[in-house]
Amino acid sequence: MRLRGSALRLLLALLLVFTQQQLVLHELGHAFDRLAHQTERPQPADHVCNVCVAFAGVHHAAQGGPVLPPLAPQRFARPADVRFVSSPSTFAAAYLSRAPPAES
Repeated sequence: MRLRGSALRLLLALLLVFTQQQLVLHELGHAFDRLAHQTERPQPADHVCNVCVAFAGVHHAAQGGPVLPPLAPQRFARPADVRFVSSPSTFAAAYLSRAPPAES
């Protein structure tokens, strides 16, 4: 059972990587088409590529990039003028486990 779950996770990870690779190759195909036709303007709004629509769900699923540390050290402190107010709680049982139901 444990091997099956690990195999499924590995298959999903490989499928994500393969899908993103196909997405990049498809986008490069669009770029090469624009270079071949020597046009810098994008496609008209009514033109929709079905493959681009199919890949839209995984376009930004897993990005690779450097993780940048914060520029300034972070300090978290409680403001001095905060007042904490509490009220006593009352217990109201919805039902009693050993009693008959109450009439409504």
